[in-house]
Amino acid sequence: YQSYLRVLTPEQRRQLYAPQVAAQVDLDYVEQLGWRHFAALEEGDLLDRALYQDLMMYLPDDILALSDRIGMLHSLELRVPFIDHKVVEYCARIPADLKIKGMAKKHLLKKVARRYLPDDVIDHRKQGFSSPMAMWLRSELRPTVDQWLSGERLQRQGIFAPATVAGLIDDHYARRRLSHKTIFSLLMFSKWAEGRLDG
Repeated sequence: YQSYLRVLTPEQRRQLYAPQVAAQVDLDYVEQLGWRHFAALEEGDLLDRALYQDLMMYLPDDILALSDRIGMLHSLELRVPFIDHKVVEYCARIPADLKIKGMAKKHLLKKVARRYLPDDVIDHRKQGFSSPMAMWLRSELRPTVDQWLSGERLQRQGIFAPATVAGLIDDHYARRRLSHKTIFSLLMFSKWAEGRLDG
């Protein structure tokens, strides 16, 4: 479950930092923070533990926050998860085998919805709504990446290992590895570190 959620393994994160910084970061503690809610629900089914982890971290810290900000900013009507606490509490008690059947998600919801909606709506392929950040970093944002994540700048800041970052960027540009989330995070950090987030 944790490997599904994380962008970088602990070892990849360790290599990302400059040695003097990596020596001061407790990566095991950071890893534990990422699954603390999953671990806290000791008696739950594995699926319920994963859903609880999502409910406590992914939902409030990512999906709801971004959906609200991005939707409002761009006048988009986004569908967010059902979050009425009575619905959430009721659904938490539903047996795990009714929530997912094999690889089919939202099994029970779709079964109920078939009473009210046509099959082509229920069975329509999911269409994700993701940003084209990977492409932007290879095209119009490439000069920005090269400027703010240059080896010289990273060496001066002293937080991240220039060679590791250069490898991530090269692999992304060459399409050997999709690293847009890490590169974008490093880019924002570099700009923030020099007080230039708005520049």
